[in-house]
Amino acid sequence: VGGRNVNVIRNGRGPRPTMSAIRNMCGVALALAVGGCAQPLVMSDIELTWANAVVVLPALSADDVLVSTMNSPAMTDRVALLAEGEALPVALYMHGCTGIGGLDFLRKLADEGFAVVAPNSFARSYRPLQCDPETQSGGYNLFVYDFRLAEISFALEKLWFAEWADWNRMVLAGASEGAVAVALYRGDEFNGRVIAQWTCNGAPVVAGIDAPMDEPI
Repeated sequence: VGGRNVNVIRNGRGPRPTMSAIRNMCGVALALAVGGCAQPLVMSDIELTWANAVVVLPALSADDVLVSTMNSPAMTDRVALLAEGEALPVALYMHGCTGIGGLDFLRKLADEGFAVVAPNSFARSYRPLQCDPETQSGGYNLFVYDFRLAEISFALEKLWFAEWADWNRMVLAGASEGAVAVALYRGDEFNGRVIAQWTCNGAPVVAGIDAPMDEPI
């Protein structure tokens, strides 16, 4: 048909591929395999917030608290100091509208024995500011609050599988923009919340507290 060499279908089977077609298919398969192996591992935006999280761990048997990043060699070494079956209480910290900033509060929590995890919202490939630091105003990209709530949920998903994290001893803390997310998160996984630099009042999209009624704040 159309001048091409087409095998006739016999006994319900499809046409037999020619050697030329087989060579072409093998070449395509090889190219896809090689190309697939060469592709770099690409993380989604939400995965980037966890992979680039700041982690502050208690001293345990070391000299001082450790400030590091998620799954760094230093973090792995510090967690290895835990006794078999031992897990740390966790403080999940949501930073403000310009990033993590100072670490004094996080270090204080680690001094009290908490493993502090601060997801980095600005590790996202697309992360506009919700505030303007120069004019000290905000409310420019309200969808950012949805980003922050998703970061809490994703961090909980990762913490569930972290052997060093005590799922039964977790608190949620945040400042400014991060405090809005802390106030509006509706889950009941935490034993308490810290809402700093936020009044829980404002536009309907950010106002209120959605924590369980019996959860300390």
